[in-house]
Amino acid sequence: MREARVETRTRATAPLALMLLWIGVLIVGSARVAQAADEGLDPAFEGRRHYETLCSNCHGDDARGDGPLANLLRIVTPDLTRIAARHAGEFPADSVRAQIDGTRDVSAHGRRQMPVWGKPLGAPADSAEAEAARRMLVELVAYLRSIQVVGTD
Repeated sequence: MREARVETRTRATAPLALMLLWIGVLIVGSARVAQAADEGLDPAFEGRRHYETLCSNCHGDDARGDGPLANLLRIVTPDLTRIAARHAGEFPADSVRAQIDGTRDVSAHGRRQMPVWGKPLGAPADSAEAEAARRMLVELVAYLRSIQVVGTD
């Protein structure tokens, strides 16, 4: 009986804990994103850093959907290396961006009103925080494009 209560409590608090983790990462990471853009670093290279921080817990180190938190989700965590393969060999950058930033509803990413990592909460559209989040998103999408595997495994 005690084990059931612990499991229920863990399931109930896991989404909130993940959301708080992502918000903290976004705040801390915003300064690094601005610095990387100023230094002219490769967007996909920088995107890998964002992926490791923001996405790998669910999607896995190799983006194949096998991260350590994947089993807490109610859906099967998708293999992000096969996005283009699922779209006839074309990487749908706009669709991917919309799923990450909360424009397109993805239940595992949180509600549209408060996406897990899409943009800083309450930041005006023309603020430095919003610009840093935009750059982070561009870099993350560039990384995801760079890891696509098209064809059969």
